[in-house]
Amino acid sequence: NQIVSFELDGKVHIAMCRDVKLSAVSRELQHVDFVCVEPTTKIRVTLPIVFAGRSAGQKAGGRLDIAARYVKVDTTPVDLPANITVKLAPFKNGEQLGVEQLPFPAGVTPFFRRAFKVMELVPPKVVEVVAEDPKAKKKK
Repeated sequence: NQIVSFELDGKVHIAMCRDVKLSAVSRELQHVDFVCVEPTTKIRVTLPIVFAGRSAGQKAGGRLDIAARYVKVDTTPVDLPANITVKLAPFKNGEQLGVEQLPFPAGVTPFFRRAFKVMELVPPKVVEVVAEDPKAKKKK
């Protein structure tokens, strides 16, 4: 989703990288496809979701269950962020975050047909330890 500008025949163009082809053996760059975009035209792109920090639930022994790592958004090339960052610090065990609750910057709107869960903090499993009665062994 990188936006680049380049000059061609004396005109400056804004483009977005659409596809990159690498060599299967040497991993060297072979080909890049660019698509020209207008700065004010809405585009639909897929952005990564980055989870930052540790939550209060994780510190208490909970487990972060990530259900989605990417989200589709509608935005203009000017407003296009590199990713959507979720700060985990305020989340407690048992809480979850839906796509509609993600912190989208101004000019960025999510695109989804149905709401879906992005992440959940699963509380730790509590295992009850039962002390064995020493007299029960002696009766055998």
